[in-house]
Amino acid sequence: MDIISLSKVNKALKGAQNLDESKIGKRAESRFISIDARLDWLEQQLTKLIAKNSIEVDLSRGVFNNTEMIDGELKLGLVNEDSYTSEGSWESEVIDLSESWLETKEIIVR
Repeated sequence: MDIISLSKVNKALKGAQNLDESKIGKRAESRFISIDARLDWLEQQLTKLIAKNSIEVDLSRGVFNNTEMIDGELKLGLVNEDSYTSEGSWESEVIDLSESWLETKEIIVR
C-alpha cells in the first residue's frame, strides 16, 4: 500500500513540476496561496493597463489618396460608374495619444 501511495505522490509531484516549468515559468515564486489568488492578482494588474479613455478622430480631415469620405464612410475612389480604384489610403492628422498610451486595442469608426 505504501508503494502505491509513494507512486501517486511522485506522479503528482512530477505533474506539479511540469506545470511549474511549462505554464508558470521556471522557479516561479509561490507567493500566492492558491491559483485563484494568483488569478485575482493578475486581473487587478490588468485593470491598471486598460485605457479608461478614448480619442475622437475626425475621419473627414486628413490626406485622402484614391479614397473619399461618403456619408461618414471611408471608401475607395470611383474610377467610373462601375468600378473603383484598386487601392487607396487615408492618412490622419497627427493624433496626440498622451504620454500614458501603451497600445491600441480597438478602433471604432462612427
